[in-house]
Amino acid sequence: MTRVNVMVTQLRERAISLTLINRERLKEFKPRYIPVSRAAMQPLKDFLAKWKRLGIAEEGTGLTATSMMSVPKKQNEIHWVSDLRPRNAITDKDYATLPNMEMIIEEVANCLQKPNGVVSLLDMSNSYHQILCDPESWQYNCINTPFGTFQIKVMLQGDCNAPATMMRAMTTTFREFIGEFVYVYLDDIVIFSNSYEEHVTHLEKVCEALKSQ
Repeated sequence: MTRVNVMVTQLRERAISLTLINRERLKEFKPRYIPVSRAAMQPLKDFLAKWKRLGIAEEGTGLTATSMMSVPKKQNEIHWVSDLRPRNAITDKDYATLPNMEMIIEEVANCLQKPNGVVSLLDMSNSYHQILCDPESWQYNCINTPFGTFQIKVMLQGDCNAPATMMRAMTTTFREFIGEFVYVYLDDIVIFSNSYEEHVTHLEKVCEALKSQ
């Protein structure tokens, strides 16, 4: 089984709306201030510059701005996330059913037992950040930093409704193929085929489906 990362860099025209924030409870919003260490200042500045360059972030004001947190990763890398707990507290919850993982594992195992069976796992990079938010929602999708407040145009990790939104988007994108040669689980895409030649065709169909969204 092969595993690769997939990154779609172009912001899509289709957008979600953060309408599940309960407007009547905005007065209950209590942001937490999380200080940024001196050592993390430059990495945060570089991170914001990258997001501005990609068109993901722009300076602005927000009714529910939250702080950024640094999470250490391997090889001394820093992963930046938003502390969305205060916003999640006033957000009406959305739900989407996740696929049966045992069924997916069984399908993969059966495929690999075939003489020429091929399985690939596509893991989407920064998948939540590839879902564009409706412009009217940007004022509720903000981060506070020592360098100012920024409106974020994409769905943020940590949003309580992000998994349901991601699952629904993936199901919609691959509905035609699910159960035939594809299964999706959040931002993971499992592709299974009876031969190498068939697998190439399936991979092409998956890539075309991603491009079309």
